[in-house]
Amino acid sequence: MLKFRITTAILVVFASVGSAFGQFYPIKINAAKVGLPPGPKAGIADSDNSGPAYICKPNTWAPVYLELEIVGDVKKPACIVIETTDPDTLGVTTTVPLQNLTDVPRGTRLRAEELAYLPYFRVSNHEVTITVREQEPAGSDPTRGRLLAEPKRIQYLHHRTTSSYVVLSLGSKLSSFELPTDKAVDANNATRGDFPRVEQANIENVLQLPDRWYGYDAADLVILSTGETSVERFLNPLFGDTAHRARVDALFEWVLRGGRLLVSVGTNASIVSQYPRLQGILPMQIRGVPSEQVKELYIEYATDTTTKKLNDLVARANTTFPVANLAPHLNRGFTQLLPPTKAVRENSRQAIVQAPYGLGRVTLVAFDLDRSPFTEYIDKAKLWEYLVQNAGSKRSSQAFTGGSRYLGVHEDELAADLRGHTDWFAGVPVISFAWVALFIVLYTLLIGPVEYLLLKKVFKRLEWTWITFPIIVLFVSGLAYFSAYALKGTDLKLNKVDLIDIDPVTKRVYGHTWFTIFSPRIANYTVGIEPNEKWVAPGTESHGSALIDWTGASQSRQGSFFRRSYHYNLARVGDAPTSSFSEGLVDVPVQVWSTKALVADWSGSMDKTKPLVVSELNHPPSSKNKESVVGSFTLNLPFSELQDAYVIYAGKAYKWDTITSGVPVNVFLNNTQIDNDWLTRLMGLSQLTGQNQPQNLPVIRPSNQSKASTSTGVAPIFHLMFHDESMKNNDLSPPRNATLRRLDQSWRISPLHQNEIIVVGRAKMLQDVQIEDAMGDPATGSPTTIWLKELPNATKPRTKTPGKLQQETFVRIFIPVK
Repeated sequence: MLKFRITTAILVVFASVGSAFGQFYPIKINAAKVGLPPGPKAGIADSDNSGPAYICKPNTWAPVYLELEIVGDVKKPACIVIETTDPDTLGVTTTVPLQNLTDVPRGTRLRAEELAYLPYFRVSNHEVTITVREQEPAGSDPTRGRLLAEPKRIQYLHHRTTSSYVVLSLGSKLSSFELPTDKAVDANNATRGDFPRVEQANIENVLQLPDRWYGYDAADLVILSTGETSVERFLNPLFGDTAHRARVDALFEWVLRGGRLLVSVGTNASIVSQYPRLQGILPMQIRGVPSEQVKELYIEYATDTTTKKLNDLVARANTTFPVANLAPHLNRGFTQLLPPTKAVRENSRQAIVQAPYGLGRVTLVAFDLDRSPFTEYIDKAKLWEYLVQNAGSKRSSQAFTGGSRYLGVHEDELAADLRGHTDWFAGVPVISFAWVALFIVLYTLLIGPVEYLLLKKVFKRLEWTWITFPIIVLFVSGLAYFSAYALKGTDLKLNKVDLIDIDPVTKRVYGHTWFTIFSPRIANYTVGIEPNEKWVAPGTESHGSALIDWTGASQSRQGSFFRRSYHYNLARVGDAPTSSFSEGLVDVPVQVWSTKALVADWSGSMDKTKPLVVSELNHPPSSKNKESVVGSFTLNLPFSELQDAYVIYAGKAYKWDTITSGVPVNVFLNNTQIDNDWLTRLMGLSQLTGQNQPQNLPVIRPSNQSKASTSTGVAPIFHLMFHDESMKNNDLSPPRNATLRRLDQSWRISPLHQNEIIVVGRAKMLQDVQIEDAMGDPATGSPTTIWLKELPNATKPRTKTPGKLQQETFVRIFIPVK
């Protein structure tokens, strides 16, 4: 055996060497950078000492910036193939096509911004291999294409921790950006254990901007400052040239799906006012005389870490600076952050305003953050802290010292809780190690002493062991196999949790789905997802992607040399897929009686003829400071009723036990209905009330609790919906939602936010029902359909999936108040 292994190793080495010397590759990969380009104060050096490491985080998508050199003739269509490993040590492949290279002269170097598309992949903690291959037909394994470049291997990515908070500036270096000294990463203190740390990324070249919305996945706050930004090299090409429409679409789609965008406008207000698409997402319009020269601008605010109030952003003596003139959008509300509405001086003007855009948050600063006088402002670090907290997350720049079992690892706590929740299958027992160990001991005794004594003392024919030994092995193996089938069953099972966000303003439905597949046999699954027909309009566009990902803690583990692999099917910009939701994962291998946890993010347009929400809500004329709301709304949800419902407005919650679909709800919010403990109630809400309640399920637990509780199971969705609000009394505990920050809408329940009400609730839970019965009828409560045999296709019906489903559906609706 040893000789065989040595011989095999020598043959593999010689085959590799022969291949290396005998193969000529027409393309050379000169450089590869993974992540967002670092800002001017990056604190971590790249592994090749070529400069600061690009910024990426585990369990998030990252762009890949390559430099290719053409050294030979490329005769067929080519593509970039990126291979890595998921938490289950399965190979994962993403691919992106290259432009036609047949006429490109030898010696040509193609920089990242000159490639047809920017490649991406989901970051794990494993080696990354980047190759260029001949393009395979759509849907087939991209790694089968002939190699056109020697593989570029990145054995270790200098990624940031999951809890790191990344601020991405667009168009300029934003040299004015700084936080109080103990808040941001610096080169001398990069390994300090306080989380999260704030770090700046920067993109100044418009061609380096992501062309897919998930390219911004690692960014927690994006800042577009238009003062110092080059108008000719950045602003005008981005918003004025149709060639960059995909990049604008990607940025705005990221915001719609929960991203945070901050825009500052002062000097170039007249230019910004000429970009209709940018104007359309801003909380207020820049109209009339776009800007005005002033000598001072009144601001007053207090950060979470100081009670000092800062007043009067004043220019140098006898000078003025430009401030944008803002005007409201027609029929759209906004929130004025600075100056506070209760402390407005005479002749003061709106300095900072904010409004939602889909699930996202857009903040507009009416003066330049990258020009004087702000760059010389003595308290600019504290004002930046205020902006990061109020445009991004309240918990973004705080230093946390402990209290979380997931501090600094590769999967945040809420994501782990959701994965653990969907990974529990009723009726599928987990055989303890003690039973397995006992079985091994008995088996060892049977094939050892028992067989020997039986043949030696009873039959007195030791040579019969050539017959009895394989019989014993086959008998015990068959017994174990059929016993496992009797215990674990033969049914495919799905556990699925859906969070559905409905926004009547953008007329969009946003879906977030966590699900786990339990496979009763060894099988490969081609996994796709699409919303059921009553949730989105027929033929709706997917608005960028119905993205399906692996999920899990990506630890440093080496995969098998012969590991099994699967690949992403991602439609490219300009492609014409056969279905709006035809993206997904192809050939995902799942072992017998094993599980695979996945997560999906999708969006679709509401049906205009059958709106999910019809409302007429107003502030009554007698209301002071918009403190009351009157009117009615009707929810036309596919299922019959929304249970455990709450109506949330301006920081207060009002209990509605049940809202029936199709029945108008009359609204008159007053203080007698307020439930001051609403979030605690929602966090502790059991989804299994009144049913057979399994024990030992993961549940919501305090952030300082290190071990899983043993109680009734509940998906931690309500905690995820309003994470910062639920953690406001735990200032020293780090955030638990690092990779799920886009879903946190805590900022919308601020007392200042008075332009909409939020309705939250859940559908009746489905437990141990037939998959086809639930997914085939939207009225049952399953808003999404999972495809397991092929990707969604408008021209081909879905192959039916026999098996059992557990479904939990949560709904969050944002209803505007006029």
